[in-house]
Amino acid sequence: MVKLIKFIIVVLGIFLFSCSGKKLNDGRFGLPDFSKAMNYFEKEKYMRAKEEFKYIILEDPLSQHANDAQFYLGECNFYQENYNEAIIEYEKYLRMAYQRYSLSQKAQINLCRSYSNQSLYFKKDQSGTNLALTKLQYFIEKESMEDYKSEIESMIKDLREKIAKKEFETAKFYIRIKEYESSKMYFNNVLNEFYDTKFIESSILNLALLECVLSKENALEIINSNKASFSSDENYLKSIQLIKDLNSNEKIDYYLKFIE
Repeated sequence: MVKLIKFIIVVLGIFLFSCSGKKLNDGRFGLPDFSKAMNYFEKEKYMRAKEEFKYIILEDPLSQHANDAQFYLGECNFYQENYNEAIIEYEKYLRMAYQRYSLSQKAQINLCRSYSNQSLYFKKDQSGTNLALTKLQYFIEKESMEDYKSEIESMIKDLREKIAKKEFETAKFYIRIKEYESSKMYFNNVLNEFYDTKFIESSILNLALLECVLSKENALEIINSNKASFSSDENYLKSIQLIKDLNSNEKIDYYLKFIE
């Protein structure tokens, strides 16, 4: 009987050893399986894929599979539109010492896309948009991103338009509450920082209209000094003519009717 018990214990020991003693999150025993994780990923079962990739990183952190798993954690979150989480995972991957060039390149462009996509609606806080611009400006200078340069430039343009719109609408808000100096400050921000956006011409004209209260000559000088910022001579001349046609010595409400 004692021999039988010893035999059973030995058999159980061999069985447990053969299963490696590694316990998965769902209670099973087994080695990390990268192909299984990729199978979930390719079938777009991203939650299951993330569980497997995390297990690979936990159990075999020094392997190439662990490095690749870190990249695919970013990918899973990206395709789930969890952009903040994707940013974290991609940045972890890009800090790793050993990276596949093809995965590194894709991690960088999807990191750029994640930063761009997590930017909030223009009426909300734009600190995330400013951070995204900083990151995109960094990546566009990298030689490895040459193939994606036009796409990154497009993302930068869209983000700059969003911040410019925030500045422009804030300027108009201050006009509504009769805080005209604050309004001028925000219109000037558009002129100085976002000169390449579609809000530049309206900002110049609106500044000129606000200046009309003091002097039409000052208003015309604002337009003339920013002539190069107009998209066409026609638009420049229209703005000049609008100011010239206005009545002089009117109260500010008269000029505000022409604010764009």
